[in-house]
Amino acid sequence: MKKFTYVFGLVLCASLLFSSCDFGPKYDVEIESIVTEITSDMGSVGISEKLQSKKAFLVQMNPSEDVLDCASDFISDKTLAGSLKMKNIPFSAKRFDLTSDSLHINNSRTVTSESSETVYSVGDSLNFYAQNEDNTANSTLAANSICKAVGKHCYVWYKAKSGITISDSKLKSLADKFDGIYEKETYIFGSNIPEIEFDEIIDVSNETKINILVYDLFGDYETTKQTQAGTYGYFYQGDMLTNEYISSIDTSGDYISNEKELIHIDSYFLSEDEESIISTLAHEFQHMLNFVNKSVNNSGRIASSTWFDEMMSMVCEDIMQTQLGISNDGAPRSRMPTFNIGYYLGFTEWYNGDDIYYSYANAYAFGAFLLRNFGIDFIRELAQNPYVDKTAITNALVSKNCSLSSFDEVFENYWNVILYPDATSGWTLNKAVEQTYSINGSDVTFKCTAINLNDYTVRFNDGSSLTGPAVIKDGYNSGVTLGPCGMIVTYLGTGLQSFDVSEFTKADQNKKIFLVFN
Repeated sequence: MKKFTYVFGLVLCASLLFSSCDFGPKYDVEIESIVTEITSDMGSVGISEKLQSKKAFLVQMNPSEDVLDCASDFISDKTLAGSLKMKNIPFSAKRFDLTSDSLHINNSRTVTSESSETVYSVGDSLNFYAQNEDNTANSTLAANSICKAVGKHCYVWYKAKSGITISDSKLKSLADKFDGIYEKETYIFGSNIPEIEFDEIIDVSNETKINILVYDLFGDYETTKQTQAGTYGYFYQGDMLTNEYISSIDTSGDYISNEKELIHIDSYFLSEDEESIISTLAHEFQHMLNFVNKSVNNSGRIASSTWFDEMMSMVCEDIMQTQLGISNDGAPRSRMPTFNIGYYLGFTEWYNGDDIYYSYANAYAFGAFLLRNFGIDFIRELAQNPYVDKTAITNALVSKNCSLSSFDEVFENYWNVILYPDATSGWTLNKAVEQTYSINGSDVTFKCTAINLNDYTVRFNDGSSLTGPAVIKDGYNSGVTLGPCGMIVTYLGTGLQSFDVSEFTKADQNKKIFLVFN
């Protein structure tokens, strides 16, 4: 780090009766606060004597949607141990770009408690369309699926696969678990029944049951058994569109709707990892509710970005964890080791390949931060207001009269989770939150426990490990890119007397920089 020059001046009084000397360093700004934002107009910066004995940290944040130059890459020379990679391989089901021009209100029917849909019984058989990994329709993977359970709010369908054994009681338990969270999840995240009926959207009423289809997703059982990695489940919004509408916008025949509110679940993972599948049900149901409440109810004018939709689904799992009796290993907080070393990549960019695990971890961490600092009622407002992404967050903050009033203000305080993972107050993940609501005449209490990032350890293939959030300790000039809504923290040591502003503000003016003393 560059040091500022000490300037000594000798001032002679005109009368020559005496002389005085100023032996102190000259700086444009002297920092006296434990947290100071560094800006390019500061000039030379000195550190007050009272702070020089404290540990100094440099926090660099990227509030933009661009990739910015930043400080050291602290994992570039390490390969993550295989245990870090999640077993659940995400599948991005095709999203249809609904617009206000493409949706037409159906004036011949109104939202009603009456339903014209077919009622099914245990033992009934039905042909479903599944998705191939390229998002095209597959007519065989889920053909002749059998209804195994009828719940108050769902049907569970099962297509048997040689080598996979699932008992009828486990399928019935799946229906019971979903019934147990249906009213709770729709209370927080909005109804599955569209407020407006469109010609292009299937008819949904108060009597509509959610279809849970269990089969070998993508027909990859043999590979999944060998690698112990595959897709747990997905929601395909095309299943809620009419085939007449889909064929009008795509003549290839590659995309076919089941014309049902439908969640796809992998049979192998239900047989081997039932707890994670139960949590996946809550996750995928939120995707359905997000589609209805954000896109359909707003006449196709808006649609959630992937990061926002996935963040909300993982926050939903978080809120429903105690309701479903899910352990921490089966909950989204199990992604925290990935966040601890990858938070610099940010959460609004959705990466490809193995980097997608950082996208999930980082999006969840920010959602968990919102949940634990603004509460469950804030999340309810966030899920149901007529906005998406950062705009939805800002409007929910204002609507709930929160202490901060914009996404940018929240993000500027987010670095605290890295520097103070043990803190139980202030801007932290390490505090619990709970809320009680009266839902259909019964009191329901949602509880979300604290998350201490120091409880999580990452192990690398070279035998080394890291516990807690990664902080750079070996300089800051090796040049890594800072992802959109990413941040990075560098330890500058103790005894810091001055700070070279130009080192960090000469480029990337969108970057937020803070000097923090602890």
